[in-house]
Amino acid sequence: MKRFCLKWWLFWGAGLCVAAASVLCFVKGHWPWGVLLLILLGFVAAGQWRLVMRLANLMKVYVAGLEVNDHTMCVDIGGEGSELRGMSDSMNRLTEIYRSSNMELETRKLYYDRILRVMTHEMRNSITPVIALAQDMKKRGDKYDADSASEALEVILSQSCGIKRFLDSYYQLTHLPDPKLEMLDASGFFDRMKCVGSVECKRLELGEDVLEISVANGLRMNADEDLLARAVGNLVKNALEAVAGKESPEVRIMAAHVDGGIGITITDNGCGFASGGGEGTDMLFQPFYTTKAGGTGVGLCLSRQIARLHGGDLRLLNTSGNGSTMLLTIKA
Repeated sequence: MKRFCLKWWLFWGAGLCVAAASVLCFVKGHWPWGVLLLILLGFVAAGQWRLVMRLANLMKVYVAGLEVNDHTMCVDIGGEGSELRGMSDSMNRLTEIYRSSNMELETRKLYYDRILRVMTHEMRNSITPVIALAQDMKKRGDKYDADSASEALEVILSQSCGIKRFLDSYYQLTHLPDPKLEMLDASGFFDRMKCVGSVECKRLELGEDVLEISVANGLRMNADEDLLARAVGNLVKNALEAVAGKESPEVRIMAAHVDGGIGITITDNGCGFASGGGEGTDMLFQPFYTTKAGGTGVGLCLSRQIARLHGGDLRLLNTSGNGSTMLLTIKA
């Protein structure tokens, strides 16, 4: 844009100088020189007009792209050093920002559409037998003896608890607090995670030596201890459940500096996600998607949200019939 402004004022200055010289020649009676200067003035005006038209065409293309919601629009005004190159580059950057924002909005829309579909499905499935039993008990209450009434109430209670469990899972996803960051000693943090893992090992009837933790010397993490413990705890629980029943179960946790941040890897030798779910790994981090009987489908999604609140992410590095590795990163 600076090059454009410079050329604009140079053309204007040159045009004024040539016009003044031409008038002076005509006044002095130097007609041939006056005509030559007028011709030169025409060239100067043509250059200025060309510059204005290039700017107008650039704006026309850009506005037209915005009007049709063209996310792939890329403005190219010329080679390196062009007077409008800076402006076209700025427009392309704005388009990229617009494209990213639009993609984020679309992703959020799909995310919430999925949550609404799942919630509708789960609520309908859970509430239907409750309504049916309640209506039957109202119509034929005299035919319900103590045992039948107790069984009916047990079904109603079970379905109601299922609805509450589902709504509690949704509440967890939508009410994560902002992290209160503090500098944590990684060794102490993972000592506490070792205790959490030991409880899970006892529940799953696994030996405590199944869980192995390795932390880089002197590693410190700028994180919310409670939130990070929830995220890592979910991953450890999943890994231990994946190896339960294996002949030689192993779960390894490693924490170290990685790519300018802190990386926490959780590796297990379980069945792997692909063979366990059979539907690939694209849906793993979607809310309420689960391949486990009785699972809520919240753990991985919640852990990823917590990682992102810490400036990092959670992703699956590999999966196969021989296990899987999850990488949780946070900003250093």
